[in-house]
Amino acid sequence: MKSYAFFWGCTIPARFAFQEKAVRLVAERMELGIVDIDGFTCCPEKELVKSMGDELWLLTAARNLAVAEASGLPELVTPCNGCYGTLKSAQAELKKDPAARAAVNEKLAEIGLTYTGKIKVLHLLELFHDVLSPAKIATYVKRPLKGMKIGVHYGCHMMRPAHVLKFDDPIKPVKFEALVKVLGAKTLDYSTKMLCCGGGLSNVGNASEGQDLVRRKLQELKSLEADALTTVCPSCYSQYDMQQFMLARSGEKYNIPVISYQELLALAMGFSPEEIGMDMHKVDASAFLGKREKNLDQHLRAKAGLDIPSIERCVACGACMNDCPVTLNVEGVNLHSMMKRVLTEDMSELVKDPDVWRCVECHTCVELCPQCYGMEKVFHKLKQLAIGQGCAQPVTQKAMDMFNQTGKLGEPSKSQRKKLGMKDAPKTGTEDWKKLLKK
Repeated sequence: MKSYAFFWGCTIPARFAFQEKAVRLVAERMELGIVDIDGFTCCPEKELVKSMGDELWLLTAARNLAVAEASGLPELVTPCNGCYGTLKSAQAELKKDPAARAAVNEKLAEIGLTYTGKIKVLHLLELFHDVLSPAKIATYVKRPLKGMKIGVHYGCHMMRPAHVLKFDDPIKPVKFEALVKVLGAKTLDYSTKMLCCGGGLSNVGNASEGQDLVRRKLQELKSLEADALTTVCPSCYSQYDMQQFMLARSGEKYNIPVISYQELLALAMGFSPEEIGMDMHKVDASAFLGKREKNLDQHLRAKAGLDIPSIERCVACGACMNDCPVTLNVEGVNLHSMMKRVLTEDMSELVKDPDVWRCVECHTCVELCPQCYGMEKVFHKLKQLAIGQGCAQPVTQKAMDMFNQTGKLGEPSKSQRKKLGMKDAPKTGTEDWKKLLKK
């Protein structure tokens, strides 16, 4: 597990803890260590604090960077656009101006700190895209966002000033879209994608002017039938979620939920909306979640290759229902009833049922089926879906793990062979097998 120092900023812990929760859930699943560091203050925010004084702004940012460097970790990750823009801009200032750096370090020495410039500041999306890669993120997707149309909002301080941040092309960026697409969703190409959210106007008492910018983007996304708007910046999130909520109260309804990327990723990885606190949004996301479940169910059926007409004939027939050895001998189990449920229930929930694993694939139903079909074909597909969703039974998962590691389901017993006077078993072909699978 590689560990990263994390800079959460002020807004996420104060107002949107559910976004932090989503980051922590996905990081744990991906085995990324999050190191929380004591001693941080506001990054500081550019518009307000820098207006109070350039020296104050630079010293505050440098102290935060020095605190992060004292942790000994080489990278500092932040999910906040504003913090990212500030910390990287401060680094650029200190690098190009040795006198300013010396003056800052003279002050930092009074509290036992030194800024060296060694720590690398990464945006959360930079970590996902540039360090891990979209292909790697895709390997963690268990419940893809198939069929969902999502508008991506980058936010100003993730992209600009481009010569300092160097995150992506400031005019036609592609990285955020790439990370959304690997979750299975469709990203919308729309003219107001790079439009400022107007949060800076709202923050200085011009909420109605900021609302005008929000309205313009929402109108376009509404015309494109967007299912959601996604951003990472907590300030942009606040602007689109809260201002949209206020517009709805005055009768101007857009019904476009604002879902942070970390929440989308958590959903695609299989975490529930309840686990990540999606009920804490101002704009209700239930329509998005409902459509997503419906699309996912259809996707799972298609992915499994389920032959629905044959299953319908199986349910109508029932010739083998009293011949299945498990149904006959295990109290409370009727595997033929599972066939009916395949036609009516949410597949993503059905594959969690332990009865999926009670089909022993003995071929009895196949031999007796007048349609030469047999229930076991369906149960075989259900098991594959269950494994894909991480719903395998613990003992089954243990066996699969052994197979993945060794290419076998058990090692020869040397003690038994010795007792019986037998020579050692032939060597395995595990290494060649692994090379073959890798290729």
